[in-house]
Amino acid sequence: MVQTALMMYEREGVACFMRGLNAPVVGAAPIHAFTFLGRNYGNTWTQSLEISNFWKVYIAGCIGGVFHTMVAAPFEVLKCRAQV
Repeated sequence: MVQTALMMYEREGVACFMRGLNAPVVGAAPIHAFTFLGRNYGNTWTQSLEISNFWKVYIAGCIGGVFHTMVAAPFEVLKCRAQV
């Protein structure tokens, strides 16, 4: 693996390690923002439910995961296309 990295560096320079990095860097902020937005929404929604705290946190996390996926999937597609 080290030999491959050195060969890539010799042929293309430092830029070879940065290929495809723009989409994840640009996408990180909105992805994390929507994850926490979904989790906070889930926390608010589950407060009125009469279930254990474990399930409230679990449901809130699942809702956050759904929000995360809705935002992350397009950025992942862009990242994959940029690396090819």
